[in-house]
Amino acid sequence: VYSAQIVAQYLKSKEDFLNIIQVKKLYKNLLDRMRINPIPITNETKNLFKYIETQQIFEENAENILENIKIIQINYEIDYSTMIKIKEEKKEQTVICKKVIYTSEDMELYGNEIPKEVNIIDINCFRECDFTSFVIPSTVTELRKCCFYGCENLTNLVIPEKWSVYGNKLFNNESHLKSFKIPTTIKIINEKEYIHE
Repeated sequence: VYSAQIVAQYLKSKEDFLNIIQVKKLYKNLLDRMRINPIPITNETKNLFKYIETQQIFEENAENILENIKIIQINYEIDYSTMIKIKEEKKEQTVICKKVIYTSEDMELYGNEIPKEVNIIDINCFRECDFTSFVIPSTVTELRKCCFYGCENLTNLVIPEKWSVYGNKLFNNESHLKSFKIPTTIKIINEKEYIHE
């Protein structure tokens, strides 16, 4: 049964789950052993996963959040302000957000210090800020395009190890950056990708 549980993590549809429980008599109660839903909960699938403790939400505006769920795991991109609102609304549950974006609006509300829940710094997030030094926390795995554009006073930027860059043109050509430690895990470097001319 354990090997079938592992396989079940990779199934994609209601029909896949119905088929696997029909393979062997031993697999009849397989879905009752699952504690997290591997596919979205819909009106058609909610009866498949009767005993889940953690409900994964795969897209915004998911309508079927089950009652009596202990943990809600949000797997789509969500901005920091929205995450705060959801956590306040769902005080009875633990809410885990896997892709939290810090936007320029969040920066206006919460400041330059990036909260530990944040994974992505959004496009233009710190555009034209006047700080001189900035440390990116280890929870951040992605910087998006132009996030430090126009930060002419920024002279020191620290990026954590085990990190990858996806955005380009992070700075403008007016940058006065003197210290920019690049982790060995980043597979770049073409200066033009990181400096906007």
